[in-house]
Amino acid sequence: MINLYRGLAETSIVMGDNGSTPLWISESGDYGLCPITIFDAHHWTASNFEEIDECPASDRIKLARIITDEMTAKHENEVHRFVSEVRDRATQLGVRMFLLTPEGMDELV
Repeated sequence: MINLYRGLAETSIVMGDNGSTPLWISESGDYGLCPITIFDAHHWTASNFEEIDECPASDRIKLARIITDEMTAKHENEVHRFVSEVRDRATQLGVRMFLLTPEGMDELV
């Protein structure tokens, strides 16, 4: 096996450490020699996967980037909303919240 280098885009794998194009083989047995882009689809929904399946192959990477950006933003907003709600109710819940900073920890509440 060869080590892979990342391309200019953070998720693009463009070549192996020996200068060759890596051969990739998927779990389903499909394979290829072209550069690949790997997405974190952890927060994707079933409808997101349906969109990719129904999309023309030439548009899949662009659509996957859009979906990934949208789902990441949605997840980050949900986390922010949850933390804000906990912060607002911290006294009632009996929770102390701290923020780790370069200087140490600051209590938020």
